[in-house]
Amino acid sequence: MSNPGVSALLLLLLLEGSPAQKTTDACHVHVVDLVKSNRALGKLSRTDDEKAEARALSAGKTIFPEFRPP
Repeated sequence: MSNPGVSALLLLLLLEGSPAQKTTDACHVHVVDLVKSNRALGKLSRTDDEKAEARALSAGKTIFPEFRPP
């Protein structure tokens, strides 16, 4: 008959090494300066130029690199 404490410890050690617990989600941080974006959109003439609109919208946007929290 085995010791229940040793069995529980062995089980915890096996679960600790499981790959499912070692994966983390990737985090993305986007910061938008609404005042700067609105100012850029206000200066944009009303046309169907999607590239110009995208540039104006990105004027107040900062994208930080992806990171994985511990």
